[in-house]
Amino acid sequence: MILVAAGSAVGSQWQTLVAAGRSIGRISLVWVTLAVLAEVASFVLAAELQHHLLSAARVRLARSSLVALTYASSAVSDVMPVGAAFSNGYTYRRLVRRDVRPGLVAWMLVVSATLSVSTLAFLGLIGAQIHGLGVLCSTLGISTGTITIAAAGGTIAALAWASRDQSRFDNAIRRLGRVTEQARRITHLGYRRNSGPGEETLLANLSDPVVLGPRRWLQACVLAAANWITDWIALGATFLALGLHVPWSGLLWAYVATQVVGSVPVLGCVGFAEGSMAVALVSIGVQAGPAIAVVLIYRLVAFWITLPAGWLASRYLARAERSTASRQAPSQESAVLAA
Repeated sequence: MILVAAGSAVGSQWQTLVAAGRSIGRISLVWVTLAVLAEVASFVLAAELQHHLLSAARVRLARSSLVALTYASSAVSDVMPVGAAFSNGYTYRRLVRRDVRPGLVAWMLVVSATLSVSTLAFLGLIGAQIHGLGVLCSTLGISTGTITIAAAGGTIAALAWASRDQSRFDNAIRRLGRVTEQARRITHLGYRRNSGPGEETLLANLSDPVVLGPRRWLQACVLAAANWITDWIALGATFLALGLHVPWSGLLWAYVATQVVGSVPVLGCVGFAEGSMAVALVSIGVQAGPAIAVVLIYRLVAFWITLPAGWLASRYLARAERSTASRQAPSQESAVLAA
C-alpha cells in the first residue's frame, strides 16, 4: 500500500519533476561555483563574528581554527535532531580545551546567537516590506515591526550593559552557567569530570567584563547580518546557475521564512527543510518545477557539501588538539621534575 501511495504521489507530480529535471540539465558550473564561494563566505563571516567577540575579551585564536570550528559545529547541528544544543555543546568543549574561560565561551555563544536571531528578524521585516506585505503600511504591520526591532535592540543593549560591569557580568555569567550546565547534562556534551583542585566548571574562572563599545557592537551586528546575506546570495546564485530569473523582490522574505522553519527542532530535518523552502519559493511566484530544482541545488551547496567539510574540519581540530597536548606534556613533566 505504501508503494502504491508513493507511486500515485510521484505520478501526480510527474510534470513538475520533469520540469525540475530540465532546469537542472541547463545548470551553469560558473554560477554554482559562485554559490559555493558565497556559502564559504557565510561560514567565514560566522567565524569572524566569534573572533570579533573573543578579541574584545583579549582572547586571540587563529581565524583558521574558528572557521574549522564553525564548519564542524554546523555539521553537528545538521545531523542531530536538536542540532543547536549539540552544536553549542561541541563549540563550548572545543574552545574550553583551547584554554578559553568557560564563562567567556558561554557569553560568546549567547551574544552570537542573539545577534544572529536579531539580524535575521530585521532582514525578515525588510524582506516582507520589499515583497509587498505592507509592514509599514498598516497598523498591525507597524506594531509588529516596532515590537520586533525593540525586542532585538533591547536584548542587544541588555547584553552590552551586563558585559561592562564586573558584578553585572558575573551575575549574568552565573545564570548562563546554570542554563548551560543543565544543557550539558541533558545532552551529555560536557567535560568528563576529573577529581582534584584543577576541575573547571562554568561557575568558576569567570572572565573579566567585556567592553566592546558602540562601534564594535555595530561591527558585530554587521558581521551577523552579513553571514545571513551571503547565504541568501548563494540562494540567488542558484537561480542564475539554472538559467532562471531571480525573484529578488520576494526572495529575502522566502529565505528568512525558510530559516525560521529550519530553526525549529525536528521541523528542520532533512526533507522538511527542502519542502518548506520549495513552498516558500512557490509562494513568491516561482513555478513548482524550477522551485524544486533551485532547492535541490541550493541544498547541495549549503547542506550536503558542508557535511563532509564539517567532518574534515572536526578531524583537523582533533589533530590540532592532540598535537598541542603532545607538546605540552614534556614541558609539564620537566616542570614537575624541576620542582
